[in-house]
Amino acid sequence: MSAEDLYAATVADWLAAWDAGDICWTVEMGGLGPGYEQCIHVTAAEIMRHMLEADYNPKKWEDPDAWKSDREAIEMFAHDSREIKALGLSGVQWGAALSIATNFYRRTPRAALLDPNVADRRIQVQRYFPGSTS
Repeated sequence: MSAEDLYAATVADWLAAWDAGDICWTVEMGGLGPGYEQCIHVTAAEIMRHMLEADYNPKKWEDPDAWKSDREAIEMFAHDSREIKALGLSGVQWGAALSIATNFYRRTPRAALLDPNVADRRIQVQRYFPGSTS
């Protein structure tokens, strides 16, 4: 299996694995520990789900006004999302989640993860945070 085969080819593939409780490759965004990171990736998953459902055109995002309009729509979605609101994100966590979601959506998870600039930040996450059995 090549390194390329490790990473989801599309956001839909990444979300299918996430929703199934499988381990998903991503990029460490916070560096402050697993709980902090988990909040970022739960949020990123929900943003990507919204992006797929809304069918955003990321090619438009080169225009600052188009990006501003879509970003505001994404923020409104997040404001109304119970799952995201329950996390109590900081502004930095929100920004990190939006960054990973838009990167994966624009470039594909595979392309984003194969970028040499993130080679030392690749991590694995799962929808359900591991818990103690005791």
